[in-house]
Amino acid sequence: LGTPPKSTNYTAYVLDEKSQKQIAALAPPQWQVHSHHMTIISPSEQKMGRIPARWFNFKDCMAVVSVAQNDYVMAVKVDMDDVPMPFKLVGVPHITVAVNPSTNGKPEMANEFKEADFEPIEAIKVCGKVQEVGR
Repeated sequence: LGTPPKSTNYTAYVLDEKSQKQIAALAPPQWQVHSHHMTIISPSEQKMGRIPARWFNFKDCMAVVSVAQNDYVMAVKVDMDDVPMPFKLVGVPHITVAVNPSTNGKPEMANEFKEADFEPIEAIKVCGKVQEVGR
């Protein structure tokens, strides 16, 4: 897979601006919005390799199908069943929506959600592309 450039922090499915706004609208009042991307390769795993080059700038739309929230963080689950990407995400495929600054919520806390934590919502179509995100 090769070594990623030093300037790459993580690889993600980055939402387009319209999709970011749609997801941000779900955030509770007073929470800090983080509706930017779905992580594919986390910062800690990025140094171990890259996805094949042909998947960079892969563009597609997906459906957000459920939401999970606790006192710290809110996330939405992404339905990946029909997405032709050749990599497996660790944990529940999700987009962090927002964090609660009054409880010191952090975006990475969304990684702790399990399938059972998500409640169904009316599907929201989100679009974006795969990118390496710099530091």
